[in-house]
Amino acid sequence: MFDLNKRQILLMKFLINANQPISSEVLSSVLGASSRTIRTDIKTLEMIFENFGARVLIKSGIGYSLEIFDAGEYAIFMQTFNDKYWDSTAIPFENSERIRYIINRLLTANECVKSDSFIDELFVSKSTFSSDLGRAREILKGYRVEIVSQSNKGLCIKGAERNIRNVFTDFMFVDEDVLTSNYVNPVFELDSKFVNDALIEILLEHDIHISNQSVSEVVNQILVADYRMKRHHFIEMSDIEIEEALQYEECDAAQKLSGQLLMKIPEAEVINMALILVARRIYDYDDDFSLSKHKSSYFLGDEMLKFLFIYTNVDFSEDFTIRKLLARELRGLLVRIIYGYDYRNLSLTEIKRNNIAYEYAVIMGDYLQKKYGYIIVEEEISIIANILHYSLVKDSRRIKKYDVCMVYQRGRNFSLLARQKLVDHFSPYINSIRVAEFYEYRLRNYDLIVTDFPISKFEDKDNVYQINNNFEYQERRELRKIFKNTDVEFEKFMQAFSSERLYFDLESDNAEDAIRIIADRSIQTFKSSGDFCEMVLHRESISSTERGNNVAITHSLFPVSHDPIISIGILKKPIRWNREVVQVVFMIGIGKDEDSIFFHVEWLQKLINNINFVHDIMHISTLSNVHEVIHHYFNQVSMNDN
Repeated sequence: MFDLNKRQILLMKFLINANQPISSEVLSSVLGASSRTIRTDIKTLEMIFENFGARVLIKSGIGYSLEIFDAGEYAIFMQTFNDKYWDSTAIPFENSERIRYIINRLLTANECVKSDSFIDELFVSKSTFSSDLGRAREILKGYRVEIVSQSNKGLCIKGAERNIRNVFTDFMFVDEDVLTSNYVNPVFELDSKFVNDALIEILLEHDIHISNQSVSEVVNQILVADYRMKRHHFIEMSDIEIEEALQYEECDAAQKLSGQLLMKIPEAEVINMALILVARRIYDYDDDFSLSKHKSSYFLGDEMLKFLFIYTNVDFSEDFTIRKLLARELRGLLVRIIYGYDYRNLSLTEIKRNNIAYEYAVIMGDYLQKKYGYIIVEEEISIIANILHYSLVKDSRRIKKYDVCMVYQRGRNFSLLARQKLVDHFSPYINSIRVAEFYEYRLRNYDLIVTDFPISKFEDKDNVYQINNNFEYQERRELRKIFKNTDVEFEKFMQAFSSERLYFDLESDNAEDAIRIIADRSIQTFKSSGDFCEMVLHRESISSTERGNNVAITHSLFPVSHDPIISIGILKKPIRWNREVVQVVFMIGIGKDEDSIFFHVEWLQKLINNINFVHDIMHISTLSNVHEVIHHYFNQVSMNDN
């Protein structure tokens, strides 16, 4: 598409999504770059946008915005842009072309490749190649594959055949952005369209559902398997593993598919094809998935939900829909974990930043690791999170419901009109509404009384709201604050902050170092029930806590003190934090007496979605500043959040 780095692509996303001009100062804060660098990047983007029907408008003292002058060209650009970069997780952090080349070259080489060959082919220095090689090793570690150096021979890839094929699938099918003449493209003897058509026919025949993305992935896996087998690289499975895998009904589909493709392959290869189908199979809620046949999936799902309830007091087990969906997902998830067919390159940053259910899923992932030794990657955690999130949204279980009484001076008939307006605007927060005359309202207890009487007429004035202007905008805002308990939640939120836990100009080169510095300073300000630093690092080891917009929200997984605490660390310079850059670190110690274990995490997630909030937080100097900034944006979030 075009040769841009991660910062420039994120800058492009901000301009595309902005509904008002953004200043270079704000962009500098959330992208971790100087204003001068931002201005240079803007010039680069101007040339790109001009070719695709848009231009960057620069208003002195206000900021940058995007103007579209050719809607057709811009729509074509946006389709391509969103397909490739809809989530910042998919944006390469470094020079991905060189790293892809290293992996590509090692995968297709018939023998070891010497480092000097790479240096000559890539036209880079020894130190640059060493850095790129280190990153390539880090990437392959996630596939359970390693790059080893053999004396007098050079570098080569080592690992189980199944894992090497997974690397092949992800790194050999490159797009035009990274495809260069240096790449060695393997010649696949099977025709991809032929494989695709045969696969779809088998899926329809056996009523197996997989996503369109998974169809492409399975086709590529088959092409790679054929390529590797013809070079005498085969999947190895023990007799016991084969016997256990034959219980999957997808084995019949895999056997027929290999026959249609005229592939004469060992039994272990057929079973491996079946396992890929199991790993990618999608079950709907209504699909046949009997308890007797899938008992272990149901039991494990219930076990995970029970553990979650014990530690969070959030009970998903009452939602039978979620229990069924979780059991169906666990069938494929366990195969993915055991055989290395994890989902990869799913949306992560946006899920971490916007979905509090992700934190519940992290606890479930932690349970699987501690109880059964399963290592669950972030993408799999996000899939569990989406199931839990569906339950939270579907049942609105986390929204307080109010019993409301409406009392109007002109009587019940006038109250009925007001009642309908209240329902129209606030139905998610209402359990019941009763229309009553003034002399009747005392007969029952209500959470809220809405009236046009003067509040002084009522004995208990705390739960009374007076309407004067027929639910005009300001009254609706005030009622929303009441229904959402905004003022109470703000005070509760702010109690976790302290002037002793504001740290500025911290020197750190990596995430672990930053966590240790902030945790070690924070522990001096409160009484911890355990090793606070190690508890935060443990949470980080399960899933990194970068949230985009130059922010990380680190926290313990379970309570560490009687009351929750929040520290703010502003780093002297941005550092790499897994897949993002981070300069602002919020560190939360979960409190034992919290009604909602992730109350503070959730509010911070909402706040940092506003890039202006991040910019303002980066320029605080006192607790009073923190209070002012958070109060301003807290009300904004509360009014906009459903």
